[in-house]
Amino acid sequence: MISNKQACRLLMAVAVAGMAAACSSFGACNSSACAEDQRIAAEVKGRLHADSAFRMGNVHVQARDHVVYLSGLVDTESEQGSAASIAADVPGVRRVVNELAVNNIN
Repeated sequence: MISNKQACRLLMAVAVAGMAAACSSFGACNSSACAEDQRIAAEVKGRLHADSAFRMGNVHVQARDHVVYLSGLVDTESEQGSAASIAADVPGVRRVVNELAVNNIN
């Protein structure tokens, strides 16, 4: 059986690996579609940050082809669902890929 500390390290390693893989596929581009994706990501981040019930610290937001990708750690399942709902409400978002993990380690 693994300890909570080991589980936390494993979860963080998986999250970092996932973000690295996602970043490699989100290369720079110079089209109007990229500008729209940047606007979408910025608006999602702004709305998450403005939500007083949501802690933005460990959440990463990326957008590609009008699809928002959420990754990182949140404290509760409620925050996990709320983040996806907030992202989905941003104009221009066609789909949300919610890869947020709930931090169950005390």
